[in-house]
Amino acid sequence: MSRTLVHIPILHTDADLGDAAQSVRDAIARVGGAAALSRREAILASLWTRIETWVRDCPIPPSGLFVYQDGLPVCDAPAVSGQPAELAIVHELTRKGSRNHALLLDLHQRGATITGTESPQLLLEEIALLGKAQQGQCDPRHEFRSRAILEKRDRFIADRINATLPPGGSAILFLGMLHNAVGMLAPDIIVTQPIDTRAALNSAA
Repeated sequence: MSRTLVHIPILHTDADLGDAAQSVRDAIARVGGAAALSRREAILASLWTRIETWVRDCPIPPSGLFVYQDGLPVCDAPAVSGQPAELAIVHELTRKGSRNHALLLDLHQRGATITGTESPQLLLEEIALLGKAQQGQCDPRHEFRSRAILEKRDRFIADRINATLPPGGSAILFLGMLHNAVGMLAPDIIVTQPIDTRAALNSAA
């Protein structure tokens, strides 16, 4: 029995980036100044409004829907206040202003299952690599290592979906635009992409 997955390519907001947000803002400001920062904010706001509208009117009943999220680790930690650790992360990032995680929380409250998606170890490796770059430790192998980690993350994400999405099941995957995990999914998973994210970005630019 085939499975279905809705793929929604995303861009991360400052609330999603956490400690890395300021470095991203600084880099954009160095290249394009205040105007580039304002344009980025407008593009992000427009994109997330489109995504929120689609999720609000989602044609797939949330009850029984699996939700996979870029950056959300598979947690072995015990439940927090009776909630799975993954859901506690979603609550925390929602409180910090993440529109992405607010959507996950909304879907959960309507019956969807929030599913740990990423390898904690690979996420930690990427954070460490980013930290070195922010400290000015410019290793010429940085770009190669970054690409290698991203490919491993994509393989883990695809394997995770392949293993946890049941026969006949439906899911939504919120995934950054640089990823290619969708291309690694099992052949019985039928993928749709209801939002043309690149077109949305171009129209907002």
